[in-house]
Amino acid sequence: MQLSRLPELVFWQPIRSPHQSSFLRALANCYPSPVTLVVERDLSEDRVSSGWTAGDCGTVKAIVAPSPNQIRELVDSASQGTVHILSGYRNPRHIALAFSTLSRNRSRVGLMCERPDPRGLVGLARRVLYTAERLYYDCRIDFILAIGGLCAHYMNALGYPSHKIFPFAYTTEVAPALAVPVEESGFRLGFIGQLVDRKGLRYAICALASLVNLDWQLTVVGDGPERSSLESQVRTLGIADRVRFIGPMRNDDALRELQGWDLLILPSLHDGWGAVVNEGLMCGVPVVCSDACGARDLLYDPSRGAVFKAGEAADLASALVRCLKRGKRTASTSARIRRWSDRIQGDAIARYFLAVLDAVYADKHRPEAPWLK
Repeated sequence: MQLSRLPELVFWQPIRSPHQSSFLRALANCYPSPVTLVVERDLSEDRVSSGWTAGDCGTVKAIVAPSPNQIRELVDSASQGTVHILSGYRNPRHIALAFSTLSRNRSRVGLMCERPDPRGLVGLARRVLYTAERLYYDCRIDFILAIGGLCAHYMNALGYPSHKIFPFAYTTEVAPALAVPVEESGFRLGFIGQLVDRKGLRYAICALASLVNLDWQLTVVGDGPERSSLESQVRTLGIADRVRFIGPMRNDDALRELQGWDLLILPSLHDGWGAVVNEGLMCGVPVVCSDACGARDLLYDPSRGAVFKAGEAADLASALVRCLKRGKRTASTSARIRRWSDRIQGDAIARYFLAVLDAVYADKHRPEAPWLK
């Protein structure tokens, strides 16, 4: 198929995610053929309570909670050249049914996926299962949009050929630029996310407790089952006067809070991507994240932050010391990070996605992901 024929594009996703909306909106703006988004639901209650919004997908046609008959009709009525991009192939129900129907029709199918949690016996069992499934699914998938380099390595290790795997990234909306406040107070660090064990905030608190000789303050935005335990931890470590828990906030309010920080921390033990890293960089704020986050791919230049070994408080402390010694964020450092972040905005990711389709279906050269150049 030559892409001069401009096939229709159908994205099958679990929810209408704010981490896809700017990409899909930009894609629909620059692509003359129809772009459709099919989701099982808008947003779950826990996502809404965490401050998520569905995001503006522009002129993308959205289909929410289709029935099984609607799914089959949508697949059967699509033109022969339509490209379907599925976020997984097992769950939720509408994606599994669509993939089954598309496989029978020998349709053009791409897979968008994160690296699953590899930890423990469950992670090992999952890897064995996915390796076995690859024997069946490989010939039915034309390309894989791997969210982060960790996912690309994981899919390749399962046996999917390298030429089918393209690094991909989530996108977030551009936050309005605010003036960097001039303050004489200490180094301002912050965390935004659910207060759950997987996010690894307890390791960040341990790391900071070892740096009491340095002048810092930590703000925690978010809520979850670990909040009381984390509040008890900071009291036990004697740093309660330096750590502020302010609960969940709407995304716009959280971004305004973020723009007053000198450094964002994401210490996750596992994160398929970690879109808050995008948000930090697009606000001009450097980020420190663990090497278990897909978004670590955005931080290999030290001017944008640092990467540390997940679950290692001492390694995180070393990374924080380097950042604190570089000093507080300035207007010029923020501007430089913002300029770089153009390559992870919706327009750049949409152009890269179309170049991936050219490589897969029109035999053109393999594109380089803009954030990896």
